[in-house]
Amino acid sequence: MPLGFADLHEVPLAKLKTAVDDWSTMAKDLKTLARDARDGMQTKSDKARWAGVNADVTRPFVAKTAKEFSDAAKAAEGVHGVLSEAYTHFKKCQDDLKKIVEHEAPARKVTVAADGTVRATHPVSESLGQNARHDPDYQDLVRQEHSDIAYIEGRIKKVLDEADQADQDIAKALRIDLGDDPNDFSAPKYENTAEMHAARAADLAAKGDKMTDKELKELDGLLHEYRNSPDFTTRFYKDLGPKKSVEFYADLTIHTDGDSKARTDSLQALQKDLGFALATATDPDNPVHLSEKWQTQLRGVGADVINFRYDNGSPGTIYGYQALSNILRYGHYDRRFLTPIAEHAVQLQQDYADIYKPGEYAEPLVNLNPAGGDGSAGTNPITGIMEGLGHSPEAAKDFFDGKMTPYDLDGQKMDKAYFERERFGGYDDQVLKDFNLVEGSDGNLYLKNLHVLDGKSSKDYFDLLTDKDYPWFDDHKGFAPGPGADGDAQDAWEKAAEKGKASGPNALGHALEAAVSGRSYDDTSSTSLKHDATQAHLMHRVVEKFGTSPGNDLIALKSDGKSGPFASMNDSLGNMTGEYMRDMQKAMLGGSSSIATNGADADLSSLNDGPLLKFVGTVAHDPHAYGAIVNAQQATTTDLFTGVAHDYGQGGHHDMTAAHQQIDKLARPGATIAGIASAARAESVYIEKTGGDKAFNDGLSTGAKWANRGFGLISKPLEATGVGAPVGWAVEDIQESVVKHYTHDSAGEGKDAAYAYMEKQREATAEAMRDSARTAAKDAGLPSGAQGDFADTGYQSSNTGYDEGANRKAGYSFS
Repeated sequence: MPLGFADLHEVPLAKLKTAVDDWSTMAKDLKTLARDARDGMQTKSDKARWAGVNADVTRPFVAKTAKEFSDAAKAAEGVHGVLSEAYTHFKKCQDDLKKIVEHEAPARKVTVAADGTVRATHPVSESLGQNARHDPDYQDLVRQEHSDIAYIEGRIKKVLDEADQADQDIAKALRIDLGDDPNDFSAPKYENTAEMHAARAADLAAKGDKMTDKELKELDGLLHEYRNSPDFTTRFYKDLGPKKSVEFYADLTIHTDGDSKARTDSLQALQKDLGFALATATDPDNPVHLSEKWQTQLRGVGADVINFRYDNGSPGTIYGYQALSNILRYGHYDRRFLTPIAEHAVQLQQDYADIYKPGEYAEPLVNLNPAGGDGSAGTNPITGIMEGLGHSPEAAKDFFDGKMTPYDLDGQKMDKAYFERERFGGYDDQVLKDFNLVEGSDGNLYLKNLHVLDGKSSKDYFDLLTDKDYPWFDDHKGFAPGPGADGDAQDAWEKAAEKGKASGPNALGHALEAAVSGRSYDDTSSTSLKHDATQAHLMHRVVEKFGTSPGNDLIALKSDGKSGPFASMNDSLGNMTGEYMRDMQKAMLGGSSSIATNGADADLSSLNDGPLLKFVGTVAHDPHAYGAIVNAQQATTTDLFTGVAHDYGQGGHHDMTAAHQQIDKLARPGATIAGIASAARAESVYIEKTGGDKAFNDGLSTGAKWANRGFGLISKPLEATGVGAPVGWAVEDIQESVVKHYTHDSAGEGKDAAYAYMEKQREATAEAMRDSARTAAKDAGLPSGAQGDFADTGYQSSNTGYDEGANRKAGYSFS
């Protein structure tokens, strides 16, 4: 019988709390008795020299008695765990119910009776009288009254349903744990209801494609509800085991012919929830998590072949990593779990360069990535793993730090202990030579380099994955149209193939973005995190790689279908440019100490002889990257100006000459960046035709988050001390200024449109710089006259910087 309102509202939970405490004491006492029985009675029994009947009867009896004490202790711990969970659940539900009755209901002018009935405190029909029925507003008041009653009824029902479900789960767990034999203790099967649900989920998952639509929906419902529960997720994956955890997902995604929409929706949701659950289960900081042995076995499964049959009966094979990687796309993973997987999967290509390629060892007729979104069918595991790294910043940073930990085919870490265990003769200097290893200063073993691309050597994973010949293959389901196919089918195929091939570099961009920033690539928060030395060094390498030929050609956007193979990661490169805008502007100012970087310095000044310019100028051809760069530049410059304005104000408004000089100095690098970005936009819109006004204007909006991140390194501490104005006001001004001065419509422009745009944008950039200086002065609390002086200086200095940026962006033709 379901719990009623009074059952929950009036239940004296103090008694349950007393029972919880009593069982806690009981569990501790029984644990002590079990230890005494094991270390005392049974130890003495085992050491005794039994003979005759004593050997046959007494010794087993003592062992059985000791086991009973141990089982009793475990049973008590299980009961305590379940009752403790029950108290927590019921206390929360009772508190929620009382909050509804005592606060939410009165706020809506309704009353909840002792039996849970909800009524209007002062019904409209009674309080307004009969004559009010003819009032035009009367029916609206009645509808609102009914709506308020229905809302409170719904809130009460939701809480009662939650309590009733908890009651059923707890009763079931207790029945299972206590068993059917009143004369025999047994260890509890579940320590809480989460484990009980995990066991049910594992039973369902073990059915694979044989699950009904209803069972598949139930499985995802359980995973979705408990994906953040260490108890549930650990038990679920432990019960399945590493091999079945991968195989059941592969089975589901391979056999999708004829699936209903409901089943497809469930499968797409399941892919995501499996990822989030795996991230929880493998986090070693959780009190309960999967063991290192389980994780090592999972890597072994990744390297192993999964044999299957298509729906038509023909055989097929995939590698475990091809299925697992699509689960890894979702979730924030601990570096101690994900980095070894990423390293192992990439190292497998040392011996089998085409291991994951369709047509070689994998099949193009499966879609292992049903949640989709990036055009990838999921057969390239490196793509999925890079997406996982993109959501796991610490793992991404570890992966790209230049140190490559070796793993064997089975996923075992090849450290010194490994060679002592697995190699005749143990670990010696010959190991380093035979296995291409080097011993680091920390005593650990690392790979010297990678030999993957036709014998070509790569010094680390960054060098390998950004190589022009790295096999980022066309990764989407199906074959090309055959002879005689119409043009539309061919066009659709080519677009899908292009998107599928771009998914790999796009995911690589996400991983790099997370690695250099310390945030998930899709994190929309305004938080600006300080960069450490490893992150800053990687950013330096990114700029150097793609700002120097031939790397610069790899990200070039072209209208003739010959864009560089890594052009799809330009949006991420734009975000990374925004992330390191202070470093960019410092470099443009010759490394001046006037601009402090946000943490470790990426030393971009050493690349200001060409690579930095080419990098920014090429990346800014992408509309999203352009938006990030422009917003970050405006915000950073405004923040730098704020420091000058604050110092001027603190100095008593005396040395305006020094303030002018600082504004002039700090305006130029920002304007230079704006000039480079504007020239890139001009080439994209007017020359290459790779982007239009709408795309670039929209990019200004999508890049607005950088106004929050770029502004505040100076201003937020001032706000915290009560000196500066609220940062939110300045951020709004920055966003408004960017949209106002960088939005452009080229409709109706003549043959000299590119030149005209560049000149108009020079003036618009100067006005934007004027806004930056004025906002900074206002933020520092300076009087209106000083605000105007600051604004005029910013405007005047901008022209010089802008022209420098546009002119340095050599090689563009605007005719």
